[in-house]
Amino acid sequence: MVVRSAAELWLTTAYALRSLVPTPSAVRNYTLNSSDVRMLYEAGDCACFCKMTREWTVCVGKECLNVPRTINIYNRRLKVTGTEIATIGPLDFAGYSDLLELQLDGNLLTNIENGTFANLSQLVNMSISSNRLASIQPDAFRGLVSLRSLRLMKNRFLALSDVVPSLVPLTALRFLSLSDNTLSRVNAADFVPMRHSSLETLDLSNCDLKYIGSEAFMPFKKLQRLILSENTMPEDNLIYLIHTMRESGLKAVDLSQLRFAGSPPRTLLEALSHTDVEELNLSKNTLPRLSPKIFPLMPHIRDLDLSACGIITIENGTFSLMPLLMRLNLAMNGLEDIPPAVMILPQLKWLSLSGNSGSGHDYGGGELKLEDGNFAFMSNLTYLDLSFNRVGQVTREIFQGLSRLEELNLKNNSLYRLAEGCFQPLTSLKILHLDGNAFGKQNFSRMTLDGLNSLEYLNMDRCKLSFTDQEAIFAGAPRLKYLSLRDNQIVSFGSRNPFADATSLVSVDLFKNRIRGWDKQLFASSPNLDVLNLADNQISHVSKAMMADIANLSEVDFLGNPIDCDCNLEPLRRYALYHEDTEESNLLIKADHCSSPDKWRFFPITNFLVRLDPDDCLDNMQASTDDDDDMDADDDDSFIAGPHVIALYVLIPTVCLSILAAYAIYRSRWVIRYYMFRKRLSQTNLMSSSSMAELEGNFKYDAFVSYSNVDHAFVARMVGMLENAPPHYKLCVYERDFTAGNVLNDCIMQSIATSRKVVLVISENFIQSHWCLWELHLAQHSLLEDKRNGLILVVVGKLKLNQLPPTLRFLMKTRIYLEWDLDPSKQRLFWERLRDALAPSASQKSITLSGAA
Repeated sequence: MVVRSAAELWLTTAYALRSLVPTPSAVRNYTLNSSDVRMLYEAGDCACFCKMTREWTVCVGKECLNVPRTINIYNRRLKVTGTEIATIGPLDFAGYSDLLELQLDGNLLTNIENGTFANLSQLVNMSISSNRLASIQPDAFRGLVSLRSLRLMKNRFLALSDVVPSLVPLTALRFLSLSDNTLSRVNAADFVPMRHSSLETLDLSNCDLKYIGSEAFMPFKKLQRLILSENTMPEDNLIYLIHTMRESGLKAVDLSQLRFAGSPPRTLLEALSHTDVEELNLSKNTLPRLSPKIFPLMPHIRDLDLSACGIITIENGTFSLMPLLMRLNLAMNGLEDIPPAVMILPQLKWLSLSGNSGSGHDYGGGELKLEDGNFAFMSNLTYLDLSFNRVGQVTREIFQGLSRLEELNLKNNSLYRLAEGCFQPLTSLKILHLDGNAFGKQNFSRMTLDGLNSLEYLNMDRCKLSFTDQEAIFAGAPRLKYLSLRDNQIVSFGSRNPFADATSLVSVDLFKNRIRGWDKQLFASSPNLDVLNLADNQISHVSKAMMADIANLSEVDFLGNPIDCDCNLEPLRRYALYHEDTEESNLLIKADHCSSPDKWRFFPITNFLVRLDPDDCLDNMQASTDDDDDMDADDDDSFIAGPHVIALYVLIPTVCLSILAAYAIYRSRWVIRYYMFRKRLSQTNLMSSSSMAELEGNFKYDAFVSYSNVDHAFVARMVGMLENAPPHYKLCVYERDFTAGNVLNDCIMQSIATSRKVVLVISENFIQSHWCLWELHLAQHSLLEDKRNGLILVVVGKLKLNQLPPTLRFLMKTRIYLEWDLDPSKQRLFWERLRDALAPSASQKSITLSGAA
């Protein structure tokens, strides 16, 4: 992620305001980060901060006391979390009538007023979990006529009577979760008020249930799924409950983590065998050995979950009395191979053996052994999960018999070798996960994926792939549409094209590799390619071959690349301007900022493109051509080249001296830049007025705050604490006190000159920001020149001295630190020390803030 300071963001805004040149519509500038986040709302009265991602509009703030009411929620999904909101009412959502989803998780809610959601008639999903609700008023949910899913998990309900009356108006409700509330018991009449409900799924997991009335769930005429996991009901109570519900039409029961030891009660399973239950979840119980004696005849069971049960052996015939069993989950157990009891289930369509090698849990410890013929009799299998099993290689015969398999998961194994033709039996496979394996030494060829004639999606993320000089790797999957190659080690593609003959590609994801570009077209044989993700690579320019590849796309992502803003971008500029007012292309090019040269660094690429003069580029090309012609002429006259040799002896020392001078200027660039700005500003009234303020001691601000925008939340808190509490210091922060449209460096210089002290909020984000370091040097030189001792360091997080720039390293070594670990009992001391440091008579201090802010 590109870390930028608050000054950088302000610079982008101010420059855009001054620009009168239209931006090409084919190129969109992204000014924040790769997730397309935009700050929407910042309410000083309630300290709420809201941003919009592609899916959600999210509002946070530890000091936020009310729901923001004036933001535009374009994605129709609002999430308010991590606030101190205690009460919500009708006015909070009056302007959000078109919301589809609402999350109010992780707040301090204790009260929901009647009619709070009366205006949200289109709301479909709502979650009010992890709050402090002990009860809900009867008309709190009135008006939610479209609500289908409601989560009230992790609140403080002690009895169903505290919440059930409020649920009566929810006639469209299909899913209800009350899990993680201490309900203790469910009485027979608790759900009677909801007898007209259309509820299909009820989640009462981890509610410390010790008793359930035998007819408690009878009011729900359409109940299909009942989740009772992580409770402590007596076995006889549970058996009697299941026996009573034989005619209820229940299809799924979750009895996971009920602390069964050795095996589930036979009488309980027999009671279930007389119901219509098709899905049974017994996961996270202790069942080390499965035998035919455990399961009675269960003619309706289609889905059985035995994951995380500590299973080490499964005897033959264990599942023989489940004739309709189609889905079997044996993930996260201790199996060392595929049991014969599973291999002889030809009716299975879904099978998970994920995590049986001990990867990520306490069971197992070795490699799950796969042998040729393991799946020979499982011809109906359509889904197979073998992930997290330390499988080392796949041979040619392992997948024999899986002609109907549609999805195969092999991610996060120890795969280092795929035998050529190993996928040939998988003629129906559509989805293949190979991500998280170390294929760095695998020699990929046309035959590696041969036989995958139906494959549409392939994931090879984090596989240490380089793809250098490997030709037509994906030709064996002629229908491949979606290819993900994120987080690999691809630098270049060499002289061969790995994407040759990949004729059906629609989307290719090359995010976070080391790609520098390519000079030969890669996707000429992929006419349907629509989306290409090249974010977070090392691309500095867009070649003609790259432009030819992306010209027919709808989206290409260049975010996070060190793009050089020079004449090499002329093909991109020409394309963008040509398609600005035409409908010939819908290409959206995502790009952020120029990396070089210095005069364009941190400026939006779009600003550069509209200012790029093609005539200058032609002149440069012509000059380069003339130089080449002169060199050719010199070669032809090699016999009379004596004067040129003499000139060469003069030229070499001159070039060396120039390089040394350039290096010296580079090392002193901060000082040079500072004095240039100082000299320019001294010619205006700006410096004179600032100097007068210094001499008279009449400063406009008590301190100027320099920080990275990533640390905005901590800075907002710091400013609030210092300005709102005695002695009420006045701080200068860029967002509030800079004037948009003015030159940024002028604003920084003026703010430092008119501030008694400078507070540097130093963090890893600060260190990685060019503009933060520039502000540091400006502050240091300005204070030294004016003979002021006013530099205050607030260090957020733990920093290693050897990773700091030289200037910061010197400052850190010469300061005394006060360690503080965010213990609430010590916060007052921290703020007192910081206020003392800001006092006009205080000496220079340094405060270290350890831990997350």
